[in-house]
Parts: sequence; structure tokens; C-alpha cells
Amino acid sequence: MYFRQGNYQRAIEYYERALVISKKENNKLTILNITANLGEVYAKAGQGKKAQEYLDSALAMCKALQASIFEPQIYKSMSSNFARQGKMKEAYDLMLQYDVSRERIYGEESSRKIAQMEMALNIQEKEKEVESLKKEDEIKTLELRNTRMVITSILLGALVLVSGFNLVMGKRRHTKKSNAAF
Repeated sequence: MYFRQGNYQRAIEYYERALVISKKENNKLTILNITANLGEVYAKAGQGKKAQEYLDSALAMCKALQASIFEPQIYKSMSSNFARQGKMKEAYDLMLQYDVSRERIYGEESSRKIAQMEMALNIQEKEKEVESLKKEDEIKTLELRNTRMVITSILLGALVLVSGFNLVMGKRRHTKKSNAAF
């Protein structure tokens, strides 16, 4: 907040406190981030030499930790620091490194995001296909049950007709025998 307000001395004070805490916790990525931020604040405050010490340290940590996501911002801060000091050749060279680093990081990130999106799309299509197959299976199961019910109904109907026919015929025979007996 102090950095954004332009109160660089207060920002440095709080970043230094945060750095002490992070070192106690041995949180290397946080140390890297705070060190880079301190370099940028010192550069904005016009303390180029101190800024360069922090930025060089941050770049070394970045490479040691293989935390290349921090590289572009560090190179950009270094370039701005040299430009403020009037060292335009160094500022230009670092800006070229910034561009290369940024393209490598964000190009890889874009490729990774595209691959993730393609995978998500494929998964979504497969899920839709599975859902469609489940629905087709459910429809076929219901059709099979329906067919079984129709066949069962026809058989029961035929059985009732045969039973009714036998009952009627049995009564007629019984009636004929009864009439013949009289």
C-alpha cells in the first residue's frame, strides 16, 4: 500500500520487516518475492545501488529456486533502475532479457493453458458421450421392460381366454351330462 502511495521509505520499512519474518520461516519463495519488491522500491526511491543489490540477489535466488515466473519482473525492474541512472545500454540489454524471459514464461504458460483447455474440452465431450450412452441404455432397458410387459400381458390374456374357454366348455359338458342323466 505504501509503495502504491509513493511512500517508499515506509514501504521499505515494511518490506524489511516481512523479509526478517520470511527468513525466520525459511520461506524461500516469499524471500525471493520480497527481495525483488525491495529492489523495485529502492529503485523508485532513487537508491540505484541498493536497488541493484536486491535485484541481483533476487535474480540469483530466482535461478537457484528455478522460479522463472519471477524473472520477467526482476529484469524489468533492473532495466528501469539502470534507465533512472542514465545507463541506457544496460537498461536496453535487460529489457531484451525481459522480453525473452516474458515470452518464454508466458508462451509456455499459454501453451499449458491451451493444453489444459483442450483436455477439459475432451473430458467434457467424453462425459456428454457417456451421458448419452447411459440415456440410450436406459431407453433400451425401458423398451425391453415394455416389451416384456406386453408379452406377459398377451400370455396372461391368452391364458385367461383358454381358462375361460375350458370353464365354459366344462360347464357345457357338465350341463349336457346333467341333462342326459334326467
